[in-house]
Amino acid sequence: MQDRKVRLAFFSLGGSSYRQIEMSWFAFVFTFLVVLASLCSLAVGLVWSFSNFYQKRQLAEIQRDHQKLRENLKQWEQRVRQMAAGVNGVGVEIVDAEDLDALSNTPLPSQAVLLDAEDNIDPALFTEPQPESGPDVVATAGAPSDFLSRLESDFRHNRQIQKEIADRFEKDRAQAEHLPTIGPLIKGKVTDLFGNRSDPFNSRTRHHNGIDIGAPYGTKVYSPAAGIVEMVKLKYSKGRGYGKAVLINHGYGAKTLYGHLMKIDVKYGQKIERWQVIGEVGSTGRATGPHLHYEVWVNGRAKDPMQYILNQSSLETPKDSVSELD
Repeated sequence: MQDRKVRLAFFSLGGSSYRQIEMSWFAFVFTFLVVLASLCSLAVGLVWSFSNFYQKRQLAEIQRDHQKLRENLKQWEQRVRQMAAGVNGVGVEIVDAEDLDALSNTPLPSQAVLLDAEDNIDPALFTEPQPESGPDVVATAGAPSDFLSRLESDFRHNRQIQKEIADRFEKDRAQAEHLPTIGPLIKGKVTDLFGNRSDPFNSRTRHHNGIDIGAPYGTKVYSPAAGIVEMVKLKYSKGRGYGKAVLINHGYGAKTLYGHLMKIDVKYGQKIERWQVIGEVGSTGRATGPHLHYEVWVNGRAKDPMQYILNQSSLETPKDSVSELD
C-alpha cells in the first residue's frame, strides 16, 4: 500500500503543454482532505457571512420599526393624557345669574316714550329685541382612520354636548333668577285681579293689566327679581295714570311695573337685586286709597302676575274681588 503512487496529469486542451505530478497515496489522500476541508470551510464561511449580513439587516429593520412604534406610542400616550386632562377639566364658563352687565350696557329707552295719552305707563311701547336661539349641537365631521382618532372625535363630540347641556342649564338658572317669582309686598290683600273689570271711576268695563294689592301707607315694596330700572316717574297729575311709578326690566323679555307709590327709593338705570326695596305704597295718581298696582309684562304682553308669584300665601286673595281702588 505504501508503494502505491498516484500520478496527476495536467494538460491544456488548447495546446500541447503537459505536466504531471506524482505523489504517494498517503500524500494524495491528505491533500484531498485538506482541499475538501478548505472548500467546506469556505462554504460555511460564506453561509455564515450571508446569514450574519441578513440577520443584521433584519435587526436594523426591526429596530427602525420599533423606534417608529415607540414614537407612535409616545404620541398616543400624549393624546390620551390630553383627553384625560380634558375629562378631568370638563366644564363651562359659569355666568353669574345676577350679573346684569349686558343689560346695564344696553341703552334704555326714553322714559317719555313709555307714557300714553292718559299719563299711563305702557311697557309694550318699547320692547327690546329678543336674542335668537343658538345653533344646535353638530357632530364632529370626518372619518377617523384609527381607533384613537375615533376616540378623540367621540370625546370632542361628547364634551361639546356636555357643554351645551351645562350652558342651557346655566341659562335656565339665570333666567329663573330674573323671573318675577315673589310678591312685591311681604303682606297685603289683593283687591283686584288681572282681566276685565268695572272701572271704579266711571263704571265702564276695561281690561286691568295687573293686580291691586291693598296695604297701609309706607309699606315697603320689593323687587321680585334682579333687573335694571327702566323708568322712574316722579311727576304726576292727581286723578290720572299710575302716579309715582317704577318700571324694571328683568331681561329675558320680562318687565314689572309698580304704580301709585308714595316714595321711590331707586333711580333710573340703577341695577336692582331680588328683594331690594324700590319704594313705598301710596295712593298717587288715579287711586281712591293706598295700594300697589303691580303688572308683569313678558315679551311685550301683559301677563297675570298671580301666575308668577310663588309665595301667594303671604297675600290675602278673596275669591270674588271687587276693587274700589285704581
